[in-house]
Formats: sequence, structure tokens, C-alpha cells
Amino acid sequence: MSRYSRSRKNLRVLEKKCLLAVPSDSGLRALDIAPPAYIGRGQPTKQPFVRVARWRDSLSDDAWMKVNVRDAEKVPLVLQIAKRRVVA
Repeated sequence: MSRYSRSRKNLRVLEKKCLLAVPSDSGLRALDIAPPAYIGRGQPTKQPFVRVARWRDSLSDDAWMKVNVRDAEKVPLVLQIAKRRVVA
């Protein structure tokens, strides 16, 4: 189990929410996109895994929001985030 998987599992067990930085070359499957059409044989087809960088670039500008995480010494730490359901 990778350290990222372990961290996400621990957060689920504790019922905590947080922001996670994910390497752009990681794979994910978006759950808010309809899967390809079922061809009638075998398991139903799922949305394929894509690299985070490719998925990120496919999001529209209005999918992003700014979040003020905390005040820092010189300037506040403000992140742009997109909230989506995915499988890593």
C-alpha cells in the first residue's frame, strides 16, 4: 500500500476531510463522468484511469475555487481547488 493510499484510508477511518496534494503523474478515474457504453459482454465498462495532469487540464475554469487555507508570515496561503469524486 502506498503512503498516499494509507493516508487516505486513515482519513476515512477518522472521518476527517483535508486537502491532499497528488502527484500529477498519478492515475485517477473520475466518478462524475459517465462510463463508456456497455457493449453487452462481460463486466460493464468503467471510465478509464487518466493521469491527474490530463484530468486537471480537462476541467473548466468554473470548476475551480479559491480557498484561503491559512495566514502565513508574509502572505496568506490561498489555493485553487476543484472538488470532485475520483478513484485513485
